[in-house]
Amino acid sequence: SEANSDDGSCFYVEENYDCDGNCIVNIDCNGECGGIVEFDCNGECDGDAYIDDCGVCSAGMSGHIPNEDMDCNGDCSF
Repeated sequence: SEANSDDGSCFYVEENYDCDGNCIVNIDCNGECGGIVEFDCNGECDGDAYIDDCGVCSAGMSGHIPNEDMDCNGDCSF
């Protein structure tokens, strides 16, 4: 950091890596060092399934949309 010219002997390590090229932070489900992608509740990497208000893993936006007129017991909420 104190250098004022580049003679080729200096280098900065890549963010999230040590001087030997080893990842020093978490690796996400895509294998990216320092990445933020996680598994959804169905175990799919970067999936869109989520835990709904009833505590059930819902298919997410790519699957079926749960009936919003039903409560957690499957009763209509009309």
